[in-house]
Amino acid sequence: MARALLRWPPFFPSLNLKPSSSPHFFLQLPHTFLPRTAPTLSFFSSSSSPAAAANYLDLSDDDLMAQCDVGTFKSSGPGGQHRNKRESAVRICHRPTGVIAQAAEERSQHKNRAMALTRLRTKLALKGYAPKIISF
Repeated sequence: MARALLRWPPFFPSLNLKPSSSPHFFLQLPHTFLPRTAPTLSFFSSSSSPAAAANYLDLSDDDLMAQCDVGTFKSSGPGGQHRNKRESAVRICHRPTGVIAQAAEERSQHKNRAMALTRLRTKLALKGYAPKIISF
């Protein structure tokens, strides 16, 4: 793997670089860069591996729900007495990762549970593959 030497301009001497789990980074320079303005340094890091996300995506609905805490609550908004009185909204929290998904669009708790489970799978997939961008 090739190593690069970074040389900071003299007007930007005190920058604490903290190591990241990923070695990828880039230097963002504005199109009107002047020597007196400081550039923005961004690091990419991913919180979990894509293999871990793939493990959660391959689980059946029952196995995934066994790893989750499921809660119901009363949703608000238009829909009349049925919506305000019944606990039809669903919130699913995945215990191993802490990812939370909820659905409250439908009047049926079963439909909301299915929608929340679909959203949870999407969030788990994005958590494994999408990089975080940390800017200074």
